[in-house]
Amino acid sequence: MQGKAWVEKDSLHPMLVECTVVTPVPVYGALASVLPGTEIEIKMTPVADSVWLIDEVSMRLNVSKLRMFKSTTVTRSTYTQYRPNSSVVEELLSKAGQE
Repeated sequence: MQGKAWVEKDSLHPMLVECTVVTPVPVYGALASVLPGTEIEIKMTPVADSVWLIDEVSMRLNVSKLRMFKSTTVTRSTYTQYRPNSSVVEELLSKAGQE
């Protein structure tokens, strides 16, 4: 893989990572391979003091199955509304008490 990472200047936290597969990567032995041209992008966001978490993951996945069947899949996942566990637990407990 080849990649680039962008970091926040003051804290040195990674903000963005981009990777590209340049040689086939076997997965599950000979059953499948991730092929060159696969691209992965991960964006991070600050959610608290010195805590950065994944905001978005985008992939353009090129795969070969059994070395005969090739496919491309494009996905994008977004993660939002990060909150400390304690506030989430309190919210869930208050909802459970209302039922």
